[in-house]
This record gives sequence, C-alpha cells and structure tokens, in this order.
Amino acid sequence: MEDGKESVLKLPVVRRVFRGLLAVEILLLLLHGVLVFGFPAASRPLRQFVNVALPDNLPTWFSSVQLAGVGVLCLICGGLVKTWLRRWGWRILGALFLALSVDEMCEVHEKLGDILAARLREGRLPGWMLEASEAWRSEGGFLWILYLGPFLLLAALVAVLWLRSALRGTPGAFRMAAGGFGVMILSQGLEVLQGVLEKHAWAATANVSMALEEFLEMLGATLLLAALLAHALRLGPGGSQSSPPSPVPKKAGGSSRV
Repeated sequence: MEDGKESVLKLPVVRRVFRGLLAVEILLLLLHGVLVFGFPAASRPLRQFVNVALPDNLPTWFSSVQLAGVGVLCLICGGLVKTWLRRWGWRILGALFLALSVDEMCEVHEKLGDILAARLREGRLPGWMLEASEAWRSEGGFLWILYLGPFLLLAALVAVLWLRSALRGTPGAFRMAAGGFGVMILSQGLEVLQGVLEKHAWAATANVSMALEEFLEMLGATLLLAALLAHALRLGPGGSQSSPPSPVPKKAGGSSRV
C-alpha cells in the first residue's frame, strides 16, 4: 500500500518537470487574458496565436505535445513490465493518449459535432438521437459530448481502476494520476457549460469558461505526466524495481564479543 504522506514530487526530476509545465500553462493563460481581454486592439494574428480557445496555435500545440508525452510514457512503462497482461494494458492506454494528441491538434471530435449538428438541422438523425439533441438544446461542435461523453467517461473510469493496480509501488503516483483524470473530466463539464452559454449569447462568459476548460485539460495532462514519469523512473534502470537488493555480506570469523 502507498504511504499517504508520500508524493511523486519528492523526486527532483519529476518536481522540475511538473513545475516547468505548470509555469508554461499559467503563462499561456496570462497571455490569453492580457492579449485577448486586456488589449483587444492588439494585432489579430498575435491574439489568435495565444488564444487558448482557438485551434491551430501555441496552446493547442502545447496541449497536444503533453498528451503525446503521456502516451509515450505509457508505452515506456509497458516496455518495462514483465507480465503480458500489464504490458498490453500500458500499450492500449498509450495508444489512446496518442490518439487524443492527434485529436487535440486536428479537432476530430469538434468536426464530428459539426456533422451531427448539420444532420440535426436537416432532420436526418435517428429518432432517439434527434430527441436527445433537441432535449439538450445545443448545436455546433458540442454535440459530440452528448453521444461520446458517456463512453469517454466509462473509459476514464476503467483506466483509473486499472492504474490503481498498475501504479502500485510508486508512492503518490495513483493519487496524482487519478487527480489528472478528475481534472480532465471537470474540463469536459465546462465544455458543456460553454455550449449552453454560447446558445444564450453570453459570449464573454463562454470565453472565460473555454479558457478555464483548456487550462484544466493541460493541468490534467501535467498531473498524469508527473505520475507516469515517477513510475517509469521506478521501473527503469536504477529504480527500486530494476534489481533485487544486494545481500548484506556476513562478517568473516563469526560474531565478535564485546
């Protein structure tokens, strides 16, 4: 069992990585606030480049790299374990995060939402999907949450339950990883709120909600990165699980008496 007082941030490498990523996230959020809200007269390309609510810019690239880093660390952990079941568990989790990295950059889920919205306006959705969409009263790229959200929530729950066993032996890693998933789930709740705010023409509030949502997504990835990095260091060469402890040599000639 993990010691409740232990933390992966006690490892110097993990602590530096965590602080560095968190500093970048806070900087991106401050740039967004200053240039998008504080100086609307700033050049449009510059505001678009740092706007966390827009695609194809610096925050999107940074978030995509973070998710790819989580995927790569999962694959590394999979290469360091011995049992085939755990190895494939790490590989599947790594592949999912690499797919999320591609999705973050290419906006696959938003495009799916746009397709669903177009079919909704044309009345071409199946009956149960049409009723659910109209009951939710949202349009545009947010419709994907209505249909894919439950599956993603279930996948996150399964991943957390599996990580509880997979991260055993690395103090504090599971708590941080579970926190990362929790923050990511909270961010998707804010995306639902954002869709409702936009539908009621509360654009300014929706922009704040979107900025906070993107920040929470990056923070969740940072928490996962820190947990997985600590676990990979423990499994790798020089870690506590890389080799059995050396036996204590016995003194020659038996024990001495005082």
